[in-house]
Amino acid sequence: MNKYQTLKEYSVVHITTAHQLDDVRIYHREAKLIAPYFKKVYVCASGTGNLDGVEFLSWGENRPISRKERIKSVTGVIARIKDLKPDIIHFHDPEFLLSIKQLRNIGEKIVYDIHEYYSGTLYENSGGGVKGFLAKKLYEYYEWRAMKLIDGIVTVTPQLVQNYEKFNKPIALLRNFPDSQKIIQKLLNSKIDISKHKLLYSGSLEQKSLYPLADAIKNLESKYSDLTVTLIGDFKDQTEKEKIFSYWKNAGVFNKLNHIGRMSRENFINSLKEYSLGLVLFWPTLNAQVALPNKLFEYMSASLPVIVPDLPNQREVVKKYKCGAICNTSDALSIAKAIDEILSVEDEAVKMGLRGRESCLKEYNAEKEIFNLLDLYLELLKK
Repeated sequence: MNKYQTLKEYSVVHITTAHQLDDVRIYHREAKLIAPYFKKVYVCASGTGNLDGVEFLSWGENRPISRKERIKSVTGVIARIKDLKPDIIHFHDPEFLLSIKQLRNIGEKIVYDIHEYYSGTLYENSGGGVKGFLAKKLYEYYEWRAMKLIDGIVTVTPQLVQNYEKFNKPIALLRNFPDSQKIIQKLLNSKIDISKHKLLYSGSLEQKSLYPLADAIKNLESKYSDLTVTLIGDFKDQTEKEKIFSYWKNAGVFNKLNHIGRMSRENFINSLKEYSLGLVLFWPTLNAQVALPNKLFEYMSASLPVIVPDLPNQREVVKKYKCGAICNTSDALSIAKAIDEILSVEDEAVKMGLRGRESCLKEYNAEKEIFNLLDLYLELLKK
């Protein structure tokens, strides 16, 4: 008997205030993949529309931007799910820590999905120093208090698993791997053309590295006159967008920049075949030190060679499979050197991409990783 067969008796609701209804991790990496194993799977988020394979519950039309707005929105989420009586409530935002008792009264088991190093992010976003220290400690206090009512933990990197073992709770490592097999199958007959010199930067466009990237492109202009960078994703706000665009204009390379904005997942995957390499240029923040970003593996699944920051987890992937180059993301010359390292050896660059694709088939894929989450659910429901 399949050990997961007993899960068909149960229901799960994933809840979020901070993420879109079709969020890559919440919907594509978790809810959609666990749906065949459960009686019912819900995603409660903001927005309108439908989700294949799961039931979507909207608590409001617009996703709140500020943390204060997200805390206020928790009330709407709780009102939306209170009559479901789910066996598992799986929450994805630290704002729910403040309402953990209310969640406890609705669901049988509570799971906290920790997407990043929140206390480190709060420290840096508060400006560091005494103010940052106090913000970090305040979060850690609320987290410690809430953990008494939380049954299980999910997180994204081995370092964060170690960080949360102190709570003595069942914990699952669910890294941000894509549905690699589907991406590979979709792009199987596509061939990456390094000679196009088209660079792709996708995801949240908040990284400070977009500034030295402009200078790197300027440094390479004489060698690669047709070099371009496409940005896919959203800027933090219009002010930040204008600042970055202004910097690229002053650097004399704005004509090399193409901003597409947010794309549907289907269109994004189909577009990957148009590029020569993928850029993952995280700034070296505390959170980035332990990050293992989804877009890295999406690029690799599409046979794109990659450029990553000299940070532990991302460096390890590139060195292990020889699928790209490593750079200092705060240094324009280092970024330029990494780009040239790939573009100047076209045949080897294609091999880098193929090695990356093979690694996603063997190791870095959501289809295998999801069993870590199913095992956690099984453990909790047996108690």
